[in-house]
Amino acid sequence: PAFRKAIDFQGEGGNGQALRLYEAQLSLGIHVALVSGSDRHLVFPVGFPTTWVLAGTRDVTGVLDGIRARHTFVARSPVSATVELAVAIGGATYAMGDKIPVPAGGASAEVTVRVRRGEGARIRLIRGARTDDAGLAAADLGQIAFETFADSPDCQATTTLALAPGDWLYPVVHERLAAPGLDPALAAKIPAMAAAMSEFTEDNY
Repeated sequence: PAFRKAIDFQGEGGNGQALRLYEAQLSLGIHVALVSGSDRHLVFPVGFPTTWVLAGTRDVTGVLDGIRARHTFVARSPVSATVELAVAIGGATYAMGDKIPVPAGGASAEVTVRVRRGEGARIRLIRGARTDDAGLAAADLGQIAFETFADSPDCQATTTLALAPGDWLYPVVHERLAAPGLDPALAAKIPAMAAAMSEFTEDNY
């Protein structure tokens, strides 16, 4: 069911469908760690994209434990924006990837997202709800629960959300095409490059 749901989203590209698969799994109660793959079929430096792991220790054991705990996020490169998430509910605070015990009647949660090295980036919190195989086809995926923009190199934003048991959420950071401080001559080429990319279709790719 999760694969079928992801395939239904056409026009979002392979990365977009991968996110939809992740959201479909979350909606079915399947919680996995996000990791990246660098299978580019090109001579390219390692780490494009990059998996970041919140590890208790800087060794193999710490990294593997962090992945098992789902304390991960994926970035475009090792020097791209980083993101952290904290959810305060019921007197406790949970990190990105943690399973949060929401009471049966629901609860109000204070959600804080921190983005570093992402000045000017768009920050979103994406949310959804628990369903079953039969309900997944009609389920709404990728609902925007909160949106703001990073106004500094180290930006922190907080919002309050009403959560029910089985709800899920994760942050997305859309970095600017032209990073602050980029050579103006290079920045001037970006609009034409983006326009050219938008002209690709299934017929002329």
